[in-house]
Amino acid sequence: MTYQTKYHKYICDSLRLLSFASVILTLLCFLLSIWFEGVFDKHFFGKMLATTISILVASGLVSIIFAERQPKNGVIATDRKVNRINTNQRLSQVVVHGGLVYISGQVAIQNRGKSITDQTNEILGAIEKYLADTGSDKNHMLSATVWLSDMASYDEFNKVWDAWVPQGQAPSRACVEAKLVFPDFNVEVAVIAAVKE
Repeated sequence: MTYQTKYHKYICDSLRLLSFASVILTLLCFLLSIWFEGVFDKHFFGKMLATTISILVASGLVSIIFAERQPKNGVIATDRKVNRINTNQRLSQVVVHGGLVYISGQVAIQNRGKSITDQTNEILGAIEKYLADTGSDKNHMLSATVWLSDMASYDEFNKVWDAWVPQGQAPSRACVEAKLVFPDFNVEVAVIAAVKE
C-alpha cells in the first residue's frame, strides 16, 4: 500500500470515527435533555445538531473524493500487491503488479492444428478478455512477443494482428521463429499492458 493510499485511509477512518462519536454525543445530549429538563437548552442542542450534520457531510465528501482517486478495477488494490490469475504450480496466465498486466504466452487450445488465422484469432481473443478482466485494453498494450513455428506464416499472422491492434496504438513487438511445445501449435503471443487510469 502506498503512502498516499495509507494517508487517504487514515483520513477517511478518522472522519468516520469522528462522525460516529458526534452522532452518539448528540443523541446522548438529546436523551439527557428529555430526562433532565433544563440540562441543555434548545440553543445548545441546535448547535450540537448543526455540528454533527456538518461533520457527517464533510466526512461523506472527503470519502467520495478519495474514493475517486483509487484504482477503478477490483484487481489492483495496492501498488505493491501481486495478483495472479489462473495460476498453478508451474505458471500464472496473468500477473498484475504495479499498474502493469503481464499475460503469459497464449496458444490456440480450441484451434490447435488449424490455420494460422484461426489460431491467431483465438489467441488474440483470449488476450483481449484477460486485458478487460484486469482493467486494461488493447489501447494500453505496451509490448508483445510473438513466436511462430514457421516464418512462412508471418504475413498471414500479421494480417490478423494488424486488423486487431487499434490504429496508432500498436505496442512494441518482437516476432521470432521457434519450435513450440506441441507441433500443432503454430503461434504463441505474450503481452504486457498498462492498467487504465
